[in-house]
Amino acid sequence: MTENNSHIIRREKSFETDLVVPIELFGSDHWGVFIKVEEAALNNRGMLQPERLNIAYSKRNSFPRNIMVAGEYPTQIKASEMKRGDGRYGVRKVDGYDDIDCLADLERAGLVDAELPSVDQDKFMDPDGEMILDEDGAPLSPFLAPELLENIILKHTRWRLTEYGTSIAFQLQKYKVSGQPLHSFVAAQPHEAI
Repeated sequence: MTENNSHIIRREKSFETDLVVPIELFGSDHWGVFIKVEEAALNNRGMLQPERLNIAYSKRNSFPRNIMVAGEYPTQIKASEMKRGDGRYGVRKVDGYDDIDCLADLERAGLVDAELPSVDQDKFMDPDGEMILDEDGAPLSPFLAPELLENIILKHTRWRLTEYGTSIAFQLQKYKVSGQPLHSFVAAQPHEAI
């Protein structure tokens, strides 16, 4: 039996920077990453654990391979706001769109904020003002290639929910308690949420 892959969108290199998923199309992957940010804010001073994220290694080769995910990671998004006959929203997959892309979408939607490391006298400092060291124990240089810095920067970025994000987190908790699947959650727009 052959699998019909018409629901999978393949990203072209020139298309990668143009693809943005709006909040109306957030599916289980976006909401799963949102929950990870909320947990990090509550339990880990806002620091995410990159090893718990699903990474598209073909475009993020600075990240060590994660045993949780083999190969490419296709992010599930809602295909439309139309409900299928079984009451669930349609879902499609975007190959190469990963949890880091989802973080960017969450930030663009106004749900989360990121406090990135800063540069002081040619050294990276974490949000607490501590010097970031490389794996050899030397100060991390901002002059390294960006693709080499991405993993380290992510480990030292502090995330928090915005006021809008906090109200959506409350809605999402109520939704999850009711036993509904994450892929069909629809967030209230800012004027409705607060």
